[in-house]
Amino acid sequence: MKQILTLVILSIHALTYSHETYFAFAEMEYNDDCACLEISIKVSSHDLNSIAENKIENYQSLESALNDNKQITDIVENIIFQGFQISQHEKFAQLFYEGFELNNDGNCYFFFRSEEIDNESINVRFDLFMSSYTEQQNKLIYRNSRESNETHSNYFTRNFPFRYFFGARSKKVCSNRRANPYSKRIQKRCRCSWLQLLSATSRLQNEYCD
Repeated sequence: MKQILTLVILSIHALTYSHETYFAFAEMEYNDDCACLEISIKVSSHDLNSIAENKIENYQSLESALNDNKQITDIVENIIFQGFQISQHEKFAQLFYEGFELNNDGNCYFFFRSEEIDNESINVRFDLFMSSYTEQQNKLIYRNSRESNETHSNYFTRNFPFRYFFGARSKKVCSNRRANPYSKRIQKRCRCSWLQLLSATSRLQNEYCD
């Protein structure tokens, strides 16, 4: 009887911590004061813990690791940054770790800021956890200015790990198309904006936008 009860408890425990969907969520905003991007990434604490157990040396638990300077650095560099990168003008933007928040709802937040970059088009790779979980899907919401209420969002999958987002300067160029619809330069830039949204690599961007 005790064995049956033990199996039941273990089954309930497994169901509690398992989930059918694998999802990470990021928010990104351009800050004109620092000329940088402010980023938050939300991940499943359970999924992160499972990956960290195999990748982080002397790993005990997620809670203890996040309060250990060496282990939090290892988690950020060897897990988070391996699945989240930003580039502009064919150059990777350096990201700086700002802090974390471990919640009781089963989610963990990481906060970053980028080095100084232009408020122009950027390329984002967001395939976090996709090498571990084949069904992983991620989403990013981007606001290119604190003064703007307009946001842009996109989903990332294993087949489409790259997405393009456009800064305030990029939008102004395309808005001028109505004023001068005969400008071939503006037409080319706006046409590229749509192509960038569908593009999965910077190679396609360079092919059409040189």
